[in-house]
Amino acid sequence: MANFLELAQMTARWSGTVSGTHPLSVLGQTGRLGRMVDFTSRAWLDIQQQYNHWSFMRDDYTAETIVGLAEHTAASFNINNFDHFLVYDNTPLYLSENDGSQLFELVQEDHQTVRKMLLQNPNETGRPRRFAYRERDGALVFYPRPDAAYKVYGTYKIEPQTLSVDADIPRMPAKYHRLIPMRALITQHRLDEAQLPAAFSLDDYQDLLALLVRDQLPRVTVQHGGADL
Repeated sequence: MANFLELAQMTARWSGTVSGTHPLSVLGQTGRLGRMVDFTSRAWLDIQQQYNHWSFMRDDYTAETIVGLAEHTAASFNINNFDHFLVYDNTPLYLSENDGSQLFELVQEDHQTVRKMLLQNPNETGRPRRFAYRERDGALVFYPRPDAAYKVYGTYKIEPQTLSVDADIPRMPAKYHRLIPMRALITQHRLDEAQLPAAFSLDDYQDLLALLVRDQLPRVTVQHGGADL
């Protein structure tokens, strides 16, 4: 496991252009070391945003509905580090009584359908049976409006993490942390117009990235003649 400072030091050391253990901190760096710190931080953002379905950027949540309120956001569910709710790609949303009994899978509708139901039945309350995802603000909209505090079980995507201080640790499996300085090196070598080192760094990066993809992206199953390929 490596923190931001250690990753920046890897970038500097592997560049072959910085002697000793530098930088001593990621804060306040300028010049070449400042660029290496910046490239390291940007490399982690690039990796997180390279694919939409990284497993290390998904998390489950358990929350409670608010009585009488149809629209629920991450803020109303007290979810931190939030990017958006995952409600597509066969990601179910469940609801249960407050004591956890009688688990139900909610039926997803498009937002306009649920909005019409709420407008036509403004006073109807009960256990929500349907929901919609409202694209403009990322809210979950339930129908009917909950008449009690029901438990909701779902999945959300974690917002991209920015490395800012020495002790920050990337939220991905530790065995892949060296991908970050490897990607940062590609940018540094290109800036230095060092084409051969850039090519070698790219090859190393792609080899390890392929292992991360295999480990942290959903497996694609293709049906052929009744058998999975």
